[in-house]
Amino acid sequence: MSIGDNIRTVRKLQGLTQKELARRLGISPVGVAQWENGLRNPKHETIKRIASALGVSVTVLYGLPAKETADQQEALEKFLDESVDNQGNIDPNRFADAKYGDLGKLANMTDELYLSSLKGWTDFDLLNVIAGSFNALNRVGKIEAVKRIADLETNPRYYKIPPYDSENSQDAAGDTPKDTPPKNG
Repeated sequence: MSIGDNIRTVRKLQGLTQKELARRLGISPVGVAQWENGLRNPKHETIKRIASALGVSVTVLYGLPAKETADQQEALEKFLDESVDNQGNIDPNRFADAKYGDLGKLANMTDELYLSSLKGWTDFDLLNVIAGSFNALNRVGKIEAVKRIADLETNPRYYKIPPYDSENSQDAAGDTPKDTPPKNG
């Protein structure tokens, strides 16, 4: 759902009209209608004002999952604040950097840097990262994640064990598969 959809949903759940929300914000009802219909996107500071007027966390309007504790919720809101670009909008790359630290920055690195940065990570470590992200998705997002993993499985670049090659019996990460015969040397 878009931010406009989220504004509409929360507004309706609270029994407010567009006119009532606009009055709380000190703007024209046309502005609220434009947000809700996707004709305009409010800047981050405006989204914070809308959230306050609706009595919800700004994260609700961004469609982010609620956190279990107030401290976690506050930290997520801080990540959003730190991710605002010069135009007043959330920059997804900045948000990834703020939310995930070094892991988010890895998204912009080459495969070689990924491999060297994550060399010490076990499959279990990687699975925990995936599981955390997967659990934050709604049902449609989870289905999409499964489809994308299935797409990755069809790309030879990501095969765990490439077709056997006696000259190079390592997978793309440089690991020698345990079920591959050793090189003759």
